[in-house]
Amino acid sequence: MKIGLLGTGFGRAHAAVYAARADVEKVVVFGRTPAELRPLAEEFECEATTDPDEIYGDPDIGLVDVCLPTPLHAEHAVRAMEAGKDVLCELPLAASVEDARRARERAGRPPAHPR
Repeated sequence: MKIGLLGTGFGRAHAAVYAARADVEKVVVFGRTPAELRPLAEEFECEATTDPDEIYGDPDIGLVDVCLPTPLHAEHAVRAMEAGKDVLCELPLAASVEDARRARERAGRPPAHPR
């Protein structure tokens, strides 16, 4: 399994779980600042990027784990689904009912870019 992990806050706990799993081949962690990414990538032996499009555009990544601030959850869950990825999203899914509906509607359609 190859995973794109969005976020360095709660993402740190998720990275630790993935690092301990034999079935996880690769993890690419997205964060906004290299200073926060570097220690996480070194500790858990994963790749790091400050460009989330590297995760959405990587055909090898099948799962995107969204561990960003709540107001960004729905936006990135939808982007991941549109890229043909499965999604694991930290709770809550969205900061508003409108965003939650948008994510739910996206989940019910085929991906825009199948992997």
